[in-house]
Amino acid sequence: VDNIRKRLPAELEMRMLALVRSANDSSTDIQIYNKRAHGFLPKAPIRREKVNETIAPIWMKRFGTFSDSAGFESVDETVSAASEELACTPFDIAQKLLDIDSLFKKDAHVTDMRMICDQLHELKGDLLTLNSDASMISILGMINLMLLGRTQSPESVADKWHSLRDRIYSVINKAPGSEAQSSSLRIFGKIARRGSNMNSNKE
Repeated sequence: VDNIRKRLPAELEMRMLALVRSANDSSTDIQIYNKRAHGFLPKAPIRREKVNETIAPIWMKRFGTFSDSAGFESVDETVSAASEELACTPFDIAQKLLDIDSLFKKDAHVTDMRMICDQLHELKGDLLTLNSDASMISILGMINLMLLGRTQSPESVADKWHSLRDRIYSVINKAPGSEAQSSSLRIFGKIARRGSNMNSNKE
Protein backbone atom coordinates (compact mmCIF):
# COMPACT_ATOMS: atom_id res chain seq x y z
CA VAL A 1 0.00 0.00 0.00
CA ASP A 2 2.80 2.38 0.93
CA ASN A 3 4.58 1.70 -2.38
CA ILE A 4 1.41 2.32 -4.38
CA ARG A 5 0.82 5.63 -2.62
CA LYS A 6 4.40 6.76 -3.28
CA ARG A 7 4.18 5.90 -6.98
CA LEU A 8 0.98 7.85 -7.55
CA PRO A 9 1.07 11.49 -8.69
CA ALA A 10 0.56 13.77 -5.70
CA GLU A 11 -2.79 15.09 -6.94
CA LEU A 12 -4.14 11.53 -7.24
CA GLU A 13 -2.73 10.38 -3.92
CA MET A 14 -4.45 13.32 -2.23
CA ARG A 15 -7.79 11.99 -3.49
CA MET A 16 -7.10 8.42 -2.41
CA LEU A 17 -8.34 6.62 0.70
CA ALA A 18 -6.30 3.44 1.23
CA LEU A 19 -7.45 1.01 3.92
CA VAL A 20 -5.96 -2.27 5.09
CA ARG A 21 -8.42 -5.02 5.94
CA SER A 22 -7.03 -7.92 7.91
CA ALA A 23 -7.81 -10.33 10.73
CA ASN A 24 -6.24 -11.52 13.98
CA ASP A 25 -3.55 -8.84 13.95
CA SER A 26 -1.60 -7.52 16.91
CA SER A 27 -1.72 -3.88 17.99
CA THR A 28 1.76 -3.49 16.46
CA ASP A 29 0.51 -4.77 13.11
CA ILE A 30 -2.40 -2.34 13.20
CA GLN A 31 -0.05 0.56 13.96
CA ILE A 32 1.99 -0.37 10.88
CA TYR A 33 -1.16 -0.56 8.74
CA ASN A 34 -2.28 2.87 9.95
CA LYS A 35 1.16 4.29 9.18
CA ARG A 36 1.35 2.89 5.65
CA ALA A 37 -2.32 3.30 4.75
CA HIS A 38 -5.01 5.72 5.88
CA GLY A 39 -6.72 3.32 8.21
CA PHE A 40 -7.51 -0.23 9.22
CA LEU A 41 -10.69 -2.31 9.10
CA PRO A 42 -11.27 -5.64 10.85
CA LYS A 43 -11.73 -8.55 8.47
CA ALA A 44 -15.33 -9.20 9.38
CA PRO A 45 -18.32 -8.69 7.09
CA ILE A 46 -19.82 -5.28 7.84
CA ARG A 47 -23.57 -4.90 8.12
CA ARG A 48 -25.06 -2.50 5.59
CA GLU A 49 -26.25 -0.04 8.23
CA LYS A 50 -22.76 0.01 9.80
CA VAL A 51 -20.80 0.89 6.65
CA ASN A 52 -21.06 4.68 6.92
CA GLU A 53 -20.54 4.58 10.67
CA THR A 54 -17.38 2.51 10.19
CA ILE A 55 -15.86 4.44 7.29
CA ALA A 56 -16.88 7.98 8.30
CA PRO A 57 -14.24 8.64 11.01
CA ILE A 58 -11.44 7.51 8.67
CA TRP A 59 -12.86 9.53 5.77
CA MET A 60 -13.24 12.65 7.90
CA LYS A 61 -9.73 12.32 9.27
CA ARG A 62 -8.42 12.08 5.72
CA PHE A 63 -10.62 14.59 3.89
CA GLY A 64 -12.28 16.62 6.63
CA THR A 65 -15.89 16.25 5.46
CA PHE A 66 -18.45 13.50 5.23
CA SER A 67 -22.06 13.81 4.10
CA ASP A 68 -24.63 13.29 6.87
CA SER A 69 -21.83 13.09 9.42
CA ALA A 70 -23.70 14.61 12.37
CA GLY A 71 -24.32 11.26 13.99
CA PHE A 72 -20.73 10.02 13.76
CA GLU A 73 -17.89 10.11 16.26
CA SER A 74 -15.26 12.84 16.24
CA VAL A 75 -12.74 12.90 13.41
CA ASP A 76 -9.87 12.11 15.77
CA GLU A 77 -11.39 8.82 16.82
CA THR A 78 -9.87 5.81 15.13
CA VAL A 79 -12.01 2.93 14.03
CA SER A 80 -11.65 0.33 16.70
CA ALA A 81 -14.97 -1.40 16.23
CA ALA A 82 -14.73 -5.01 17.28
CA SER A 83 -16.04 -7.65 14.93
CA GLU A 84 -19.00 -8.37 17.20
CA GLU A 85 -20.12 -4.74 16.93
CA LEU A 86 -20.33 -5.10 13.15
CA ALA A 87 -21.94 -8.50 13.12
CA CYS A 88 -25.62 -9.35 13.09
CA THR A 89 -27.22 -10.78 16.19
CA PRO A 90 -29.34 -13.94 16.17
CA PHE A 91 -32.34 -11.65 16.69
CA ASP A 92 -31.42 -9.71 13.51
CA ILE A 93 -31.28 -12.97 11.58
CA ALA A 94 -34.64 -14.07 12.97
CA GLN A 95 -36.21 -10.78 11.87
CA LYS A 96 -34.75 -11.25 8.39
CA LEU A 97 -36.27 -14.72 8.22
CA LEU A 98 -39.68 -13.27 9.08
CA ASP A 99 -39.27 -10.64 6.36
CA ILE A 100 -38.49 -13.28 3.74
CA ASP A 101 -41.27 -15.51 5.03
CA SER A 102 -43.74 -12.68 4.49
CA LEU A 103 -42.66 -12.52 0.83
CA PHE A 104 -43.38 -16.22 0.41
CA LYS A 105 -46.81 -15.74 1.97
CA LYS A 106 -47.46 -13.08 -0.68
CA ASP A 107 -46.38 -15.58 -3.39
CA ALA A 108 -43.34 -13.52 -4.36
CA HIS A 109 -41.58 -16.81 -5.22
CA VAL A 110 -44.22 -17.18 -7.95
CA THR A 111 -44.47 -13.60 -9.18
CA ASP A 112 -41.03 -12.12 -8.45
CA MET A 113 -38.32 -14.70 -7.84
CA ARG A 114 -35.69 -12.03 -8.33
CA MET A 115 -36.88 -10.30 -5.17
CA ILE A 116 -36.57 -13.58 -3.27
CA CYS A 117 -33.03 -14.03 -4.60
CA ASP A 118 -32.10 -10.49 -3.58
CA GLN A 119 -33.34 -11.18 -0.06
CA LEU A 120 -31.48 -14.49 0.07
CA HIS A 121 -28.27 -12.69 -0.92
CA GLU A 122 -28.83 -10.25 1.95
CA LEU A 123 -29.55 -13.11 4.34
CA LYS A 124 -26.35 -14.84 3.25
CA GLY A 125 -24.35 -11.68 3.89
CA ASP A 126 -25.89 -11.30 7.35
CA LEU A 127 -25.15 -14.93 8.20
CA LEU A 128 -21.53 -14.45 7.17
CA THR A 129 -21.14 -11.93 10.00
CA LEU A 130 -21.75 -14.75 12.49
CA ASN A 131 -19.11 -17.24 13.56
CA SER A 132 -18.91 -19.94 10.91
CA ASP A 133 -18.97 -23.62 11.76
CA ALA A 134 -20.04 -26.80 9.99
CA SER A 135 -23.72 -25.98 10.53
CA MET A 136 -23.36 -22.52 9.04
CA ILE A 137 -21.42 -23.85 6.05
CA SER A 138 -24.28 -26.27 5.42
CA ILE A 139 -26.79 -23.41 5.58
CA LEU A 140 -24.79 -21.30 3.14
CA GLY A 141 -24.78 -24.29 0.79
CA MET A 142 -28.57 -24.50 1.03
CA ILE A 143 -28.85 -20.82 0.15
CA ASN A 144 -26.53 -21.25 -2.82
CA LEU A 145 -28.68 -24.11 -4.13
CA MET A 146 -31.75 -21.89 -3.96
CA LEU A 147 -29.93 -19.05 -5.73
CA LEU A 148 -28.65 -21.31 -8.49
CA GLY A 149 -31.93 -23.13 -9.04
CA ARG A 150 -33.97 -20.29 -10.51
CA THR A 151 -35.73 -22.68 -12.90
CA GLN A 152 -37.23 -24.69 -10.05
CA SER A 153 -40.98 -24.86 -9.60
CA PRO A 154 -42.52 -22.48 -7.04
CA GLU A 155 -43.49 -25.48 -4.92
CA SER A 156 -39.91 -26.73 -4.85
CA VAL A 157 -38.60 -23.26 -3.98
CA ALA A 158 -41.10 -22.95 -1.12
CA ASP A 159 -40.18 -26.39 0.25
CA LYS A 160 -36.48 -25.53 0.18
CA TRP A 161 -37.13 -22.21 1.87
CA HIS A 162 -39.06 -23.84 4.71
CA SER A 163 -36.23 -26.33 5.25
CA LEU A 164 -33.65 -23.54 5.13
CA ARG A 165 -35.61 -21.29 7.48
CA ASP A 166 -36.13 -24.01 10.07
CA ARG A 167 -32.47 -25.00 9.85
CA ILE A 168 -31.36 -21.41 10.48
CA TYR A 169 -33.71 -21.06 13.45
CA SER A 170 -32.23 -24.22 14.90
CA VAL A 171 -28.67 -22.93 14.54
CA ILE A 172 -29.19 -19.36 15.77
CA ASN A 173 -31.01 -20.61 18.86
CA LYS A 174 -27.76 -22.36 19.79
CA ALA A 175 -25.48 -19.48 18.79
CA PRO A 176 -23.28 -17.84 21.47
CA GLY A 177 -24.98 -14.77 22.88
CA SER A 178 -28.44 -15.94 21.93
CA GLU A 179 -29.37 -17.15 25.43
CA ALA A 180 -30.94 -13.86 26.47
CA GLN A 181 -32.93 -13.76 23.26
CA SER A 182 -33.83 -17.45 23.07
CA SER A 183 -37.47 -16.95 24.07
CA SER A 184 -37.95 -14.30 21.40
CA LEU A 185 -36.20 -16.45 18.81
CA ARG A 186 -38.44 -19.41 19.60
CA ILE A 187 -41.47 -17.14 19.23
CA PHE A 188 -40.17 -15.96 15.84
CA GLY A 189 -39.79 -19.57 14.74
CA LYS A 190 -43.25 -20.58 15.92
CA ILE A 191 -44.87 -17.61 14.19
CA ALA A 192 -43.11 -18.36 10.91
CA ARG A 193 -43.91 -22.08 10.98
CA ARG A 194 -47.53 -21.43 11.98
CA GLY A 195 -47.93 -19.09 9.02
CA SER A 196 -46.48 -21.69 6.67
CA ASN A 197 -48.79 -24.38 8.01
CA MET A 198 -51.82 -22.13 7.53
CA ASN A 199 -50.82 -21.53 3.92
CA SER A 200 -50.39 -25.27 3.36
CA ASN A 201 -53.83 -25.96 4.81
CA LYS A 202 -55.39 -23.39 2.47
CA GLU A 203 -53.89 -25.23 -0.47
